[in-house]
Amino acid sequence: MKRQWDIEELIEHFTLVTEDEELLANKTGATRLGFALLLKCFQLEGKFPAAKHEIPKDVVNYIAHQLKLEASLFGFQERAQDAHGGGLASAVRAEQAGDTALLGSQVDARQSARLPLAFWSPSARIAGECDI
Repeated sequence: MKRQWDIEELIEHFTLVTEDEELLANKTGATRLGFALLLKCFQLEGKFPAAKHEIPKDVVNYIAHQLKLEASLFGFQERAQDAHGGGLASAVRAEQAGDTALLGSQVDARQSARLPLAFWSPSARIAGECDI
């Protein structure tokens, strides 16, 4: 992702629309900001950022301003994910690398008992390996 964005580009690519707001409705604080950042980056590039530093500060500030949150909350989001096994980005990297063992370890035992591992693998769902 490019590092410098002018205001017109930020408005075009990172403005939260009604559909985005609906997805954010049940989230607060750092979780809300982190989710919004991941969502907009995925919409723009078709992939999640591999690390926090890949998201330019201008983008973090612009999205935080829309959510009426402090941009500094984004740092807390990363620490919370690290404390819980790496969070979404870690699971996505495991999936991209084809590491189903690591991906399976990211899933809570109660959830994995109810759903087959193929459910947690986007490539398996696309390939039709999962009936869910």
